[in-house]
Amino acid sequence: MEEKNEKENVNLKKKSVKKTQKNKEEKEKNNTAKKQNTNRLADVIVKMEEEANKVKENKKIEDKSLQLSKKQKSEITIKTKQLEKIEEEIKKQTTIPKEKMNKIYLRVFENIIFAVIVLIYFILINVGYTSIEQTVFITDLKVFSIILIIATICVFEYAYKKESGKYTIHGIELLILSIASLLSIRIYTIYNSRFMSSITSIALLFAIYYVGKSIVIYIRKKKRSRKINK
Repeated sequence: MEEKNEKENVNLKKKSVKKTQKNKEEKEKNNTAKKQNTNRLADVIVKMEEEANKVKENKKIEDKSLQLSKKQKSEITIKTKQLEKIEEEIKKQTTIPKEKMNKIYLRVFENIIFAVIVLIYFILINVGYTSIEQTVFITDLKVFSIILIIATICVFEYAYKKESGKYTIHGIELLILSIASLLSIRIYTIYNSRFMSSITSIALLFAIYYVGKSIVIYIRKKKRSRKINK
């Protein structure tokens, strides 16, 4: 009986030892699991913090890029405005106002009208040469010459009163025309056969003069107006 009891006690002791060992192993397993979980949580927290820092850095970079883009946009707008102002100034310097251009066209048109009048005058002389009698034609030439001389004196007086260079030039032109008409009487009486050719050549000279004068006036007036704009 005693032996049985001893065996039972030994078995119980063995069982208790095994239970304690199992309990220890389970505790160790639980502790390791807890440690692993805590380590995993720590890793997750570190990763979350790193991601949060990355997001913050990205936001900072985006803010900086936005600020730079705003600055660049403002600089671009300022440059475009400056370019527009420069273009406007260049246009003002190169383009002539309509009022000034109209004045230039008026001066040119005046000279063209004078040229047309002179040509009509010489054409009438040629027509008179072929259709009017000699004595009547000579008296007509004398009358025309006197009228031109009177007109020349009137224009010179007006230019002197107004102190106008333009009318002074017109006076000189009328004076030359009156001299030409007086010379035509001399040509008619001495060189009758050459009268038509000489009158046409004088008319052509006057036409060339007025065309050249119109071109010169147009170029000079344009240059002056551009200098004034500058």
